[in-house]
Amino acid sequence: MIRLRCSLIILLLLFCSLKLSAEQIPNPKNKNEEIVRGYFRQNGTQLSFDIISSQLPLNELWMHRVESISPRLSVQISDNGKRLLLNAESNLPTVVRVKVRSYIVRKRDLELTVSQIQTIGTHNSYHIAPHSSVMKLIRSVMPSQADGISYTHRPLSEQLNLLGMRKFELDLFHDTKGGAYSSPVGAVMANGINWKTKHPEFDEEAMSEAGMKIIHFPNFDFRSNTPTLKAALEEINRWSRRNS
Repeated sequence: MIRLRCSLIILLLLFCSLKLSAEQIPNPKNKNEEIVRGYFRQNGTQLSFDIISSQLPLNELWMHRVESISPRLSVQISDNGKRLLLNAESNLPTVVRVKVRSYIVRKRDLELTVSQIQTIGTHNSYHIAPHSSVMKLIRSVMPSQADGISYTHRPLSEQLNLLGMRKFELDLFHDTKGGAYSSPVGAVMANGINWKTKHPEFDEEAMSEAGMKIIHFPNFDFRSNTPTLKAALEEINRWSRRNS
């Protein structure tokens, strides 16, 4: 390791009270600052200066931010927050002055919370618009609701791949024994016993099994591109594994 004759002056706020392996001198011009003199160390193509902070409680940590550099060079804080980094160049000045502001933060303030995550998603992500024959019944009873459900989403995997969706809303209906939603009344009323010919996407086998079903409104607005919670989670899991 080469010790360069390049001294470093760091101005730090007093409340930080950092203990560095370098000379620390109070700044006579500003009682809220401290001057630290030391040397950069060279490691390959990079120069570094260690900032060893005083011990803090386990729930707190030091954060450092470079405020000014003289002369104007690219000095950065390392990823672990413990060093100043400078690229080793042939024309570096003898003295570099860096002003660093240091402060204490609680670790929990740096943790990402659910309320801070923003994603783009779809409402009723599974939804397929009712067949025109069933929609006619809906309009006769609830005309104000009909327009609000006349939309169809792509399958979940297509929403992930093509539209970049990262949030889904799935409405669940518990079916402990299976078959509770396998014969939608609205479809039977509109098309009789041959209603399944109008609903080729309807997965009768899946709807006959016990477990959570994904439906917007049983009997009338029942069409879904993923009929069960199990199927939805499996589809999302497959996509996630392919794209991890």
